[in-house]
Amino acid sequence: FEFNMFKDIQNLNLTDVYDSIPDDYQLALRQAYSSGISYTDSLIGRVLEALEQSGMADNTVITFHGDHGYHLGDNALWGKHTNYEATTRVPLMVHVPGVTAPPTHFTHIDVFANVTSGSVSSPPAVSD
Repeated sequence: FEFNMFKDIQNLNLTDVYDSIPDDYQLALRQAYSSGISYTDSLIGRVLEALEQSGMADNTVITFHGDHGYHLGDNALWGKHTNYEATTRVPLMVHVPGVTAPPTHFTHIDVFANVTSGSVSSPPAVSD
């Protein structure tokens, strides 16, 4: 329960990780999470705009991925500490100019081969 390391969570005096977080605080946590996503989205937009303005957009492979999902109170869970779908389903978006067109889906298995399958004849051999 990684929330326990934050002072404001400690001030709630929860006795264990499954104690009920007050409704108003749950709302604040969800709003903060959504705000972080919105801010990240705006920064990605700035990067894409800079690529367009610099003329590099057609010469740049763009990837976006996450390492874990997050529980926001579903199943009375908060954080990233389970193997439920909410924490294991993560984004992976790839744009290869001239190769991919939305929507293109990739798996996290052998990302390099997925990204390069349309742009090179075959992935390089892996040596031990």
